[in-house]
Amino acid sequence: MPSRSAPTILVDVNTLNERTQVEATLVDQIQALALNPGWEPEYDLTVNHRDVRLIVDMPGVLRENFRVLIQEGRIELFGHRLPAYAGKALEHTSTRRTGRFALDVEIPTWVDPKRAFKTFEGGLLTVVVPRRRESQPNAHARQ
Repeated sequence: MPSRSAPTILVDVNTLNERTQVEATLVDQIQALALNPGWEPEYDLTVNHRDVRLIVDMPGVLRENFRVLIQEGRIELFGHRLPAYAGKALEHTSTRRTGRFALDVEIPTWVDPKRAFKTFEGGLLTVVVPRRRESQPNAHARQ
């Protein structure tokens, strides 16, 4: 009985490298889509001697549709905005972003996240994180 040899497979190394690069790019794009938080709301961040203030523009976002997480060195905000009009219409145009949103802002580490407070009024979220008591600037140093 004649011996059977394994089939010979010819592989062009250049084609294989191109394919590997394309696959790696596709994997990167899929991972980016999976991690995509959606859109980022507009904000102002102010740092002064007493505290850090973050003011975020979120018109049309309901109070129950977002969360704020304040940690050492950062403020994270995530949530979603529903479309303003969900009924039937002959025509509807909107330039507002809807869906998921996220914001991750770095803040100084000398603030005290435990004493932070927030207000949400008129579509504006204000987060205030006071300075730690032990890191209060010396009154004599400011004069």
